[in-house]
Amino acid sequence: MFADYAVSGLVASRPGYCSYKSLLESREHHVETTYIDDFTRASRDLREWLKLASIFNRLKKRLIGVSDNFDVNNQNSEMMVVVFGLVSNMFIKSTREKVLRGMKSTAEGPGTLGKPPLGFTRRACRDDAGNEILRTDGRPKYRYHVDEVTAQIVVEIFDLFVNKLWSPYRIAQHFNRRKVDEGDSWTDGGIRKILRNAKYTGHFIWNRFRSEYNVETEKSERIPNPESEWRRFSDPSLAIISNEVWEAAQRRLDELSGKHPRAGKARSRNENSATTLFSGTLYCGSCGKELTLFRSTEKYKVMGCLNGATGRHGCELSSSKSTRIIEEFLLGVICNSLFTEQAIEDLVVKANRYLAEEASKPRVDLRPLQQKEKTLGATIQKLLNRIEQTDDEALMANYDDRIRERQKELDAVRKEIGAARAKNSPLPPPLDADRLKGCVGDLRDLLNGEIPKAAAVLRKITGPMKIRQEKHPNGKRGARWIAEFQPNLTDGLRHLALERGYPDSATLELLSSRIWIHRESVEVVVDQVPKYEQLAPKFKELHDNRASLSTIASVHKMCWAYAAEILKFALTGERPSWGPKGKKAEGSPKKRRYVEIADEVVRLHDVDLRSFEHIAKQLRVREKTVRRAWDFAHHAEIQAAAAHGTTPKRGGSRRLPIDKIRKLQQALSSGRRDFSDIALEVGVSQNTVRRELERMEEAEQSAA
Repeated sequence: MFADYAVSGLVASRPGYCSYKSLLESREHHVETTYIDDFTRASRDLREWLKLASIFNRLKKRLIGVSDNFDVNNQNSEMMVVVFGLVSNMFIKSTREKVLRGMKSTAEGPGTLGKPPLGFTRRACRDDAGNEILRTDGRPKYRYHVDEVTAQIVVEIFDLFVNKLWSPYRIAQHFNRRKVDEGDSWTDGGIRKILRNAKYTGHFIWNRFRSEYNVETEKSERIPNPESEWRRFSDPSLAIISNEVWEAAQRRLDELSGKHPRAGKARSRNENSATTLFSGTLYCGSCGKELTLFRSTEKYKVMGCLNGATGRHGCELSSSKSTRIIEEFLLGVICNSLFTEQAIEDLVVKANRYLAEEASKPRVDLRPLQQKEKTLGATIQKLLNRIEQTDDEALMANYDDRIRERQKELDAVRKEIGAARAKNSPLPPPLDADRLKGCVGDLRDLLNGEIPKAAAVLRKITGPMKIRQEKHPNGKRGARWIAEFQPNLTDGLRHLALERGYPDSATLELLSSRIWIHRESVEVVVDQVPKYEQLAPKFKELHDNRASLSTIASVHKMCWAYAAEILKFALTGERPSWGPKGKKAEGSPKKRRYVEIADEVVRLHDVDLRSFEHIAKQLRVREKTVRRAWDFAHHAEIQAAAAHGTTPKRGGSRRLPIDKIRKLQQALSSGRRDFSDIALEVGVSQNTVRRELERMEEAEQSAA
């Protein structure tokens, strides 16, 4: 005998029914005839009946209905299956409509439908006299009520997820270790269902979805109902958490699942594993599509919007940019302006000031609230005792009203105690600026490492960047990009500090979850800027500081003609007209003659005291090349002279050979003043000896 107690005949996976079909097809147990009470006891689904009848015909066995004289071996059995199935479907449809009407009325009132979620329980409804309200079948009506024990579990889940930024997986692990609610079967999906449940805000919605059988897939599908068919019920007294906390949980859940409104869609492949430093970070400001690689080779990578190339969906971002240009400009702003030691120091000062203000706020005294809770609990118990001692219905009704009022007050006090305890929780320690400054070097090392990891950290610092294009103000061909974003230095520091194991990560995690600082928008121009245009402001500054053209050229290690064109653009705005460049022979390095002769020029000019003209003749180069070689070897002195607006001291030259100069200096340094004898010994005139003595005295005075 097989039977399924309290299971609908529409369910084909009933344990008794499935066991019977397995036994029917088993060769070990021979079943010749099966008896059922009536047609509907096997199944109420016509499709399942047709399958069952085919099994009996294939196995050549009998199926007999005792009450309705149904026999599957009868010639009219197929017709009877169809007729009985239609009658059964009409009965099911009629019953379903009646049940739905009753469920709708229950959903619109304080009634309960199904098993209460965690944090709620059911209590019988009572009238003003304190009597239970009964249904038509004699059973009492029930309504939802907050369960104080399990409600604290729900509050803890939302607190860990929203305020402490724990993941659902970590919360499940934590609860299983503690055996919360006397169980260790908490899962990631279960925590997410609790966080998504709007009933914890006191809003109950019924009939949002319906189940329908798909004939093609042979499976039941969950289909959303139109909002006009929803049934809503709200009761603020049943709210376990506030609407603000629930909305914050929904935003963070969307962000974790890749459906955050900033992105507008699920996480892309580039966000999960970036191919460039800004893959998954750049979005089109016109159509909102993520910017991806347009063309990609081993050397050259170009990013752009796939919609903008053809103007699809009205996208106006028709230009593309090299990843080299994008990274050069954006990383320059991030590393040199946003993520610097000074910026971190300023952020630490503001953060520690905020933490100090929060810590200085007076702690909420829980003793009056706890005493009030104790008093209300004792009052309720006293009223309950009086109800047990009297038989007067009117007096019992008055006591019941008093109990309801005191219970509402008790619930409000308990919520206030919970909020006060959360406010009194200790704050994490202040941030250490010296320790966090090391994150600047960590970021630079990270940028030189694996691209997906570096891209993920950059995305935390910058957030999504919106890209729009503008025409060049000078009428140049093409367009330039404008990147707009709101940097989040706190989140980037938290990620780097967490990797290094800094204790500041807990403080940064708290700051990331609160609104404590105003994040300003930043705009960065992304465009290919010619070198002469980048150097023009520096050249004009040096020129205004009275630095010569040769000095400016030497400071920037370029030829004077190129420096003259850049300085002309800086002063007049006239762009250089470079001549056509000859094609460089493949594999031949660019020769720089002044670099090759720099050491020889220094020796001849500084040691042998030869003039630039003499050196140029000796080395068979132009005099300008000799000067450029000397400036290249003395770059620091040239740069200092340009900064102070003075002419660099390149030293003087002598016509005398170096050996005669050294003999003169040696004789004069020993104190000899017989100019005629010294002149004869060295082979120079007496005037030359006197001039050398004057040079030596001037050198001593300048040294003093």
